[in-house]
Amino acid sequence: MKKKAFTLIELIVVMGIISLLMSIVAIKFDLVRKVKEKNEIETIQANLNYCKEKARITGYDYGVLFEKPKSYFIVEYDSGIFIKKKIDLEVLEITNVKTNNNKNDKQVITFKPSGSVAYPGTVSFSSEDLSYSLSVGVAGANVQVKKNQ
Repeated sequence: MKKKAFTLIELIVVMGIISLLMSIVAIKFDLVRKVKEKNEIETIQANLNYCKEKARITGYDYGVLFEKPKSYFIVEYDSGIFIKKKIDLEVLEITNVKTNNNKNDKQVITFKPSGSVAYPGTVSFSSEDLSYSLSVGVAGANVQVKKNQ
């Protein structure tokens, strides 16, 4: 009696062919880089929101210090600047940082313990084919991301 089913070897070969085709499509359309860009923007936005909440909880000023071209720092202000964490960017590059911090040449977006932003600003990022603007406004210290073409 003959069975009408696929063997395990046939299924493994088909899965191998499908995975090979999917990897070629991912490379062709540069999907990996686009996903990394999106993740980096979301991480930066989450770190700014983290600093806002951390300032509310601890009672100290917290902020994000941007350093061109590929890194930024989470900082705490007590009697000076204490760097808590350094984050390096893989795909995006910081092209322009503009804040209202006139006291020094540091480009820091700073959050107060009240939840407001002391030094609002805009940070521009770029990748191979896209650019992004991340802005922190005075009203509510909201973090907004805009994709530029």
